[in-house]
Amino acid sequence: MSVLACLNDPVLQVLILTQTITFIQLLSLLKDDIILTQCYYIPTTEALLVLPASIIAFVAESTGIHVGAITGCWDILKEDIWASPTPEQMNQDDELFGVAANCCISLAAAAAAAGSYVKH
Repeated sequence: MSVLACLNDPVLQVLILTQTITFIQLLSLLKDDIILTQCYYIPTTEALLVLPASIIAFVAESTGIHVGAITGCWDILKEDIWASPTPEQMNQDDELFGVAANCCISLAAAAAAAGSYVKH
């Protein structure tokens, strides 16, 4: 669901931005834990319809979002949360970005040392 479409949803209207971001980040990080609570035959490629009670309680405590609103937020944001990268994928992106950034810095330093102009 698009973010703009969610803005009209009464469940999300009561949340502040930091709560929403923390909600998304926490549940993205907890995907493996959520999967572990399910039976082996439930596909892991799709978001669960309902979060486990332990996850709901943890997220409510961590974000300050009322327990009753967690389910509504999950219903609205679950596809986006489930499609978000895992921590391992984020680390790979960070490593790749770090290599690319170091390469660009090295090229700029070499060009400056050689006296050539580097256009940004």
